[in-house]
Order: sequence, then C-alpha cells, then structure tokens
Amino acid sequence: MKKRGWLVLGLAAAVFLTLAFGAKAQAWTEFRSGDSATVKSNETVDSSFWAAAKNLDIAGTVNGDVFCAGQTVNISGIVKGDLICGAQTINLSGHIEGDVRLGAQTVNLTGMVDRNATIAAETLNADSKSRIGGDLSLAASSASLNGSIGRDLAAGGSSVYLNGSIGRDVKSGGDKLILGSNAKVSGSIDYTSKNKIEMANGAFVSGDIKHHQPQEKHHSALRLLFFSGATAGFVALMLLITALVVTALLPKVLNRVSQQGMERPGMSLLVGFGANIAVPIIIFMLVLTIVGIPLAIILLLMWLLINLSSGIFSAFWLGRRVWKTQHNAFLVTLTGSMILILLYFIPIISIFALVLACWLGEGMLLLELKNRLPKPDYRLK
Repeated sequence: MKKRGWLVLGLAAAVFLTLAFGAKAQAWTEFRSGDSATVKSNETVDSSFWAAAKNLDIAGTVNGDVFCAGQTVNISGIVKGDLICGAQTINLSGHIEGDVRLGAQTVNLTGMVDRNATIAAETLNADSKSRIGGDLSLAASSASLNGSIGRDLAAGGSSVYLNGSIGRDVKSGGDKLILGSNAKVSGSIDYTSKNKIEMANGAFVSGDIKHHQPQEKHHSALRLLFFSGATAGFVALMLLITALVVTALLPKVLNRVSQQGMERPGMSLLVGFGANIAVPIIIFMLVLTIVGIPLAIILLLMWLLINLSSGIFSAFWLGRRVWKTQHNAFLVTLTGSMILILLYFIPIISIFALVLACWLGEGMLLLELKNRLPKPDYRLK
C-alpha cells in the first residue's frame, strides 16, 4: 500500500474512533504526558490515570488505577486502585489502596500499600514507616526492608536485609539473607543460599529456619537435546501437525511466500527485524492516544497471527533450501519442520534459531503481502 493509502486509512480511522469512542474514552481514563506531569495535592482524578513523563508527581487523589512510566516518579498522594509503574527512580510515600507492581532501578518506599506488592529493582529501600498489607514478591540486587509486611515475603537477590516485621513466612533465594536486631518473623524462614543466614541479637523467628544449598544442575546429553521431555515432544508434534495442515490447505501460498526468502533472504530478515521493532512501538503509541485502542487491538491480533505463522513459512523455506530437488510440498514442509524442531531443542542455539525463524518468516510474509495487496482506488464509479 502506498503512503497516500496509509495516510487516508489512518486519518479515516482516527476520525471514526474519535467520534465513536472519544467521549467514552475521556470518561474511562485520564492521560497526561510531557516533560513533567503532576496531580496536585488539592486535585482529584475521578478515573483511572495514565501518565508518561520524564518527571511525574502524584500528590493528589486518584479514584482508580494508575499506569505510569517515566524517569523519576514521586507518589505522595492517595491511589484508590492499583499502581503499575516503570521508571528509573520511584519514590512511594503515599497510600496505595490496591496492589502495587513496580519496575525500576531504585525504589524508595516510605508509604503504605494495603494489598500485595510486586517489585523488581536493582535497589529497594523500605524504611521503618513503610507498610505492605499483603504479600511482597521481590526481585532486587540489594534490598533493605525495615517496615512491616502483613503476610508473606518472597525475595530473590544478591543481598536481602530484613529489619522489620513479617506477618507470616519468608522464602528467599540469593547470596545473603541478613536479619537485623528489629527483625520479627511470625512464621518460618525457608531460604536457598550458599551462605548461612546472618542474625543480629534481638532478631526473632517464631517458626523453623530451613537452609537449602543450591543444587548443581547436571544435564545428560539426551536431556540437553530434549529439555522438556514429554511436554516438548507434544509441542513439537503440535507444531508439525499445524505446519502439515497449512501445507495441505495453502501449498501455493507457502511456495510464493518462501520464494521471497529464496530470492531475497537478507531483505526478508531485515524487514522482519524492522517490523519487530516498529510494530510494538506503533501499538503502544496507539494505546497512549486512548482513541486508538480499538485500532491497536486489531493491529495486535494481526501481528500475533503473523508471528504464529512465521515458523511455518521459515520451515517451508528451510525445506526448499536443504532439499532443492524435492517438489512435493508435504515433504518439503516435513524436512524443514524437523530441522527447526531439532534446533529449537538445543540450548543456546534454540534462541538464535527461534529469533531468526521468526524474523525470516515475518519478513517473507510482509514482502509478499506488499506485492500482492492491490493498489487502493478511492474513485467512486
């Protein structure tokens, strides 16, 4: 499709979505972006709140969920729903009445979370005033937990320092687990580490403390080849049957699409690689506009279909490359599929095989669609 066609289609879709969903979208959520975004202390957002800004400051009240992304995020207000946020630095000193899911380089927690918290960070600092009402699931290089956790703590990281209260059990996997003098665990501790737990005077654990040494993983040659046993065999059989069924229904389509890879393998890989970068960005930008969410869903479904079918086209192409004298479509598909399946089950190599097959299949299909799609004619007869 030419640029003019895409432009007209995009404008038409934008106008339609604005007219059809614009008013409702405004009621569903509020979106703010820019170099900085703020919810002032005397402000109330009576809906879900989306924000993407370099600096974000939420000091007011949000009567819904908060979805945010930025460099520095400060939340000192009240969020009635869930908080889902990704940033370089997150400072949470406010009150979250729902669940919290955070991903950041540094998380500083001094506020309250009424329900559960899931945090992935390089550094987590939770001071003595912090409180999590439910469970804390944590993945951090370094974590200092000085506040209270209402139920369970599940932590993984290089160093976990616990100097607060845990309402139930602790499960840890990492290098070091340290209990400070104010640590109080009402349940048991189950940890896996090469190092023994360090407990300061005054630390209290109500239940048992179980220490497990990390087990060395030994893989036989057969297990390296078929790493998931019966499950992997079932998945392989499912993929093979799918490829053969598609071949039975669309042999000419497979042949035409794979011809793009036969003639232009480098361009096919390049197109597939570029599409994998561009399409997710386009979908994300459409979602951010709110009115473009329906179009984003359509594009996402189309992209999933292309991704799921990419392996079939790559298998057919590989079969043609390996068995150049074979003209039976079923045998070509079977040959290429078996080679790909074997590559998928070899550690490390499987990653490269999967990525290259995905890029190649997507690129071949997109190039063929470009050639086959009719030129749009906007003249009415």
